[in-house]
Amino acid sequence: MNIKKLSAGLTALVLTAGMCDSAAVSTIIALAEDTPEIVINEVCTSNAGENGNLTDATDDTGAYTDWIELYNPTDESVDLSSWGITDKATKPFKTTLPEGTTIGAGEYLVVYCCKTYTGDDSKLHVAINLSSGGETVTLTSADSAYTESVTAPELEA
Repeated sequence: MNIKKLSAGLTALVLTAGMCDSAAVSTIIALAEDTPEIVINEVCTSNAGENGNLTDATDDTGAYTDWIELYNPTDESVDLSSWGITDKATKPFKTTLPEGTTIGAGEYLVVYCCKTYTGDDSKLHVAINLSSGGETVTLTSADSAYTESVTAPELEA
């Protein structure tokens, strides 16, 4: 086994399986390095604006939107452009964060979740709705090297 640095952020793990006609047969596996571990810190489903919940984003009926709060525990800003957010495990990029989305070191970032969002485009939002019946939300890095999932429990009526 041989480990080689290919470029910034990419390492190759070279596994030599054996000899074939005096030539080594190798399998090269590219490993992403330094993919930041962004945390899904909070998930709010069925936002009724109670208990200090965020009320600055609404859908096309005027109802408050659900939201996800991300946290960056690293000591560097992270570019979240094209990272996927989904409520469907089979579709990791059901929605993606827009180009230019960043989260600073040690900072939190709220992402509003609503298919019919009609508010100010300066608020970060994705086109998914979160269910009060229990929902798993998954964040996937643009290169698919990192995923973070959180399951919000079913809310009582």
